[in-house]
Amino acid sequence: MSCMSRWFCFGILSLTMFALSSCGFHLRSASEVPPELKVIYLETPNPNSSFTSQLKNLLASVDVVVVTQKEAAPYNLKINNISFGHSNASILSISTPTAYTYNYSLNYSILTKKGHIIIPPTDISASDTIYAAPNQMLTNNNTDKRMQQQLQTEVIGELFNSITSNGVIKEVGNCQQHPHRCEFTVSS
Repeated sequence: MSCMSRWFCFGILSLTMFALSSCGFHLRSASEVPPELKVIYLETPNPNSSFTSQLKNLLASVDVVVVTQKEAAPYNLKINNISFGHSNASILSISTPTAYTYNYSLNYSILTKKGHIIIPPTDISASDTIYAAPNQMLTNNNTDKRMQQQLQTEVIGELFNSITSNGVIKEVGNCQQHPHRCEFTVSS
């Protein structure tokens, strides 16, 4: 590549970067949490579960403060209906590999401390299929625990991606700027 071509490419690249930065464009990191959600109250069906602990650890790692009193946070991340299970496989023979599909799902919403819905109930789920002989599955409870942990981690990652998505950021920002738009309430 000639010297002239390099300078031309450098010039085009510089011009593009300048244009993007002047219009306010910036790359958003995967762990960017809206400032309005930097302090939240976390409501889960079981506050002492491994799910709650893992979610709290993830939130703390991105500088989100999870408070213990609902009134101390502007928003409540409410987790509902956590479920884990696997399909009942049709067993043809004790030695034939059989598919077992595991599912982990939850439902979440974001509310103001007054109970106004910002993000309506939203479903998140993860699933995985393993193949094993039925006698292996019947004698191995570790498989269920391992799959639950794996899928739980996936669901927590999807939950985090969801609450840091542009749609959620926009809704939380709209509610912050125009509180009258957050008119729907949920009874506890």
